[in-house]
Amino acid sequence: MATEQQKRLMQEALDAQLTAEALRDLREQLDNDREAMGQFARLKMVDDLLKTAPIERAPKKLALNILARIGEMAEEMNAQPEDSPERIQMALALSLVVLVTLPLLVAAVTAYLSQAGNPDALNAVLAEIVNLLSVVLELLEELMQGAQTLLNDYPEIAAVLVAIIPVLGYWLLRFMQEQHEKQKSDAE
Repeated sequence: MATEQQKRLMQEALDAQLTAEALRDLREQLDNDREAMGQFARLKMVDDLLKTAPIERAPKKLALNILARIGEMAEEMNAQPEDSPERIQMALALSLVVLVTLPLLVAAVTAYLSQAGNPDALNAVLAEIVNLLSVVLELLEELMQGAQTLLNDYPEIAAVLVAIIPVLGYWLLRFMQEQHEKQKSDAE
């Protein structure tokens, strides 16, 4: 198994940041450690895959719609006094959006990192992450519109959200800790 120093040197070698002498020393170390050599070969495959992978972009219409909506929301918020219910509602809605998307982003990053040694699986995971994030962005836009309508129709919902958000945050934290402990016990 590669040491932390060897892993750092492997990354620097892939980024072409090592001197010729340091690269030669790393190659000598890897020649004496078959497992570390295999790890470096897998890292090299992933690095090559990432350098040649096509860049997936969200549809132009989606990005423009989101940016336009954010601009509209910012204008609406700036038109309101600082202590207005609308500004408080918007802050709560944005907090809720972050609360909903955080577990998805953590899951996406975890899936990405778990497949870092297998180029084919990594490519599939990256494609799924792009698709998932595109769907999430569309859902978030619908959620924001629905939340804004709901808060405009029922201003007292803001008080309910203030009470629920800490509970949801606590639940999310516990869920993430349980998942981490489960992964840790599975790895052992």
